[in-house]
Amino acid sequence: MSRKVFTKKETNKLLFSETLKGSNVPWLMELLKNNKNLSYSDLNTTQKQIVNEMRSDLLNNSIDEWVTTKAPNNRLTLDLGPNEEQWVKCQLCGTKNRYIHFIKNKLTNIVINVGSDCIEEFGEIGRTAQKDKRNLVSNQLKNRRLMQLLETVPNAKSRVEKWNQFLVRIDIVLPDRIETPYIKLGKKAEKLFKSILSKNQNEKEVQELRKVFLKQNKFKEKIINYVNINKNRTFVMTREIDSWIKINKASDYARIREIVKGIGKGFITAEIAYEINEPRFLETMANEYNKNIDNNIMNIEHITDNGFVVSVYPFFNIYLEITNRVFSKKYSTFAFGEKNTLDIEFLLVNSHCYRSKDRDQIINELKKMLGYVDMKIVNIDKRNNRIDIENLSPKKYIRFNLEKFIESNKHYIYLNKPYVLKTEIFKNSNAFSEWEYKNLIKREKEIKEAYYDDVKNKKSQ
Repeated sequence: MSRKVFTKKETNKLLFSETLKGSNVPWLMELLKNNKNLSYSDLNTTQKQIVNEMRSDLLNNSIDEWVTTKAPNNRLTLDLGPNEEQWVKCQLCGTKNRYIHFIKNKLTNIVINVGSDCIEEFGEIGRTAQKDKRNLVSNQLKNRRLMQLLETVPNAKSRVEKWNQFLVRIDIVLPDRIETPYIKLGKKAEKLFKSILSKNQNEKEVQELRKVFLKQNKFKEKIINYVNINKNRTFVMTREIDSWIKINKASDYARIREIVKGIGKGFITAEIAYEINEPRFLETMANEYNKNIDNNIMNIEHITDNGFVVSVYPFFNIYLEITNRVFSKKYSTFAFGEKNTLDIEFLLVNSHCYRSKDRDQIINELKKMLGYVDMKIVNIDKRNNRIDIENLSPKKYIRFNLEKFIESNKHYIYLNKPYVLKTEIFKNSNAFSEWEYKNLIKREKEIKEAYYDDVKNKKSQ
C-alpha cells in the first residue's frame, strides 16, 4: 500500500492556508482538493521529487499564517464539559475535543477551531499580523525560487542540508587535510543556496552551485578511497575509539581529537596513547608491545578495563597488572616500533599483583630469598594482612603490612637483590626483640581466645 503524501492534519493545514496557493505548485492544490488521501503512487517522478523537497517548508509556512482569536466565552480556551456528545471535532485532525481553541488566518480572516494537541503545533502565533504577513510573503517567494531551482538542480535543498551527514557515516576519523576542504566546500554550497533563494534567480549562481555539487562528488570518491585504504591500519582513529573518548574523557576530547586530526593525520600518536582505554585499542597496543618488546623479558598476557596484565622474567607464572596510563606514558614508543631497553624496575614498582595467588607465589619466592640473608618468615596472617619476618643474627623480629610489603618490595625479588631487600626490611621501625615478640604473640593469642569465648557464650545464651 502506497504511503500517503500528507497526513489528514497536514492536508487540512495546507487547504485552510494560503501558502499552497502562493507556492507556484497549483497542481498540488488541485490534487489535495480532489483527494485528501493523496498517496505517492498518485504522483509522477517529478512531482514526488518536488513534494519531498518542499513539504517541510510548505507545512511550516502554513503555520505562520495563523493567530489565536477569542472563543465565544471571551476566553482563549472553550470548555465544552464532560459530556462527550457536546464535544467538537478539531478541524485539522478530526478528533473530538472537550477543550478547543480558535485561530484566525491573517490573510483571509477564516476562523477554524483546533484541539488542545493541535494548537501546540502553531508555535508563537501571537506575533503581529503585519510582521507575520511580511515573513509569509517572503517565504512564499523563497518557495517559488526553490521550486525553480529544483527544476534545474534536483535535490539541491537536501544536498545542502545533509552535506556533513556523509562524514558522520565514515568508519574512521578523517585528518584535517582531507575533511576541512570538504566542509569548506559545503559552506560555499550553503551560501550559494541561500543567495539564490533570497533574490530573483541568478543563472550564474545556479551554474556555480552545480559545479560545487560536482566537486562534492569528487571529494566523496576521494574520501571513500582514503577510508578503504586506511580503515584497517594500526592506530587509525576509528569511530568506536572516537566515541569512547567523547564519553569517557569528555574534558580532553577536543584536545585529543585535534592532535589526531592534525599532527596525527588521522592516527593516534605515541604521545596520547596512554590516555585511551578503549578495548580494541588496548588490544592493538598489547599486540604491538608483544611484537617489539623481548618476550624473554616481558609479555602482555591480556588487557583489563584500564590497562594490561603482564608476566616478567624470571617469574612468568606470576601475573602483574599495570594501567595503560602508567605503562604507555613510559613505554608507548615501543608499541610504535621503537627498539630500546625496557626499564624493568619501573614496571615492577608501578604494577601490582593481579590475583591473590600471584601474591602467594611472590611470598614463596620471598621465602627462598630471605634464606640467603639469614632471615625467614615466621608468621603470615592473611586475615589481618600481616607478615612477620625474623632476622637470625642478631635475633630480631619485624612486622609489616602484608600486601603493602609485597607490592613495595617485589622488584627486589624479581631483580634478585636480597641484600638490598634486607636493608629495606631493617628500615622498618616496627621491630621487636625476641622477648617482645614472644609476648606480642602471646597477647594476640589471648585476645583471640577471649574473643572466641565471648562469641561462644553469646551463642549459648
